[in-house]
Amino acid sequence: DSVSSLQGNKQKELPPINPVIGRHINMGKGKSALLIGGEKRFYLLPDTGERWKIDYGKTFYEPQTKEVRYAFLFATNREKGDKTQVVGIDPNAHVLELFNYDTDEEWSHQLEFTIFDQNAQRSGQQTNYQPQDVGVHDLNGDGKDDLLLLVHDRMLIYY
Repeated sequence: DSVSSLQGNKQKELPPINPVIGRHINMGKGKSALLIGGEKRFYLLPDTGERWKIDYGKTFYEPQTKEVRYAFLFATNREKGDKTQVVGIDPNAHVLELFNYDTDEEWSHQLEFTIFDQNAQRSGQQTNYQPQDVGVHDLNGDGKDDLLLLVHDRMLIYY
């Protein structure tokens, strides 16, 4: 099922989304939000106490990369301060994208890169779906989340 019945104060219908994930996340400074992510777009709904805040211009984000299909989508804090960041990974295109959601409740596209450039062959089979798994943890104790990607038979770590 797709989520398309979320309406904000302006009663404008939000674009439909086929949910991949839904998580309650810590946004820092005692704030929290609900991240609903789909293959092509995502919503970040700040928790305002009794209700989720829905604002079409600030809640919804659709990346500029039209061909992207997220299979991994998660919120993290990779910068100092209380900026919430969303990381989206398309394992078919091998692309990682990083978005900021700042204190002014505005989205900005921060980073996009190809995780690797070529398809690997294993026992005569092409392995296209990479990374196979993703983790987030502060590995070096600096207070910022680090990204762990399982790609083929290797672990890639981004500090």
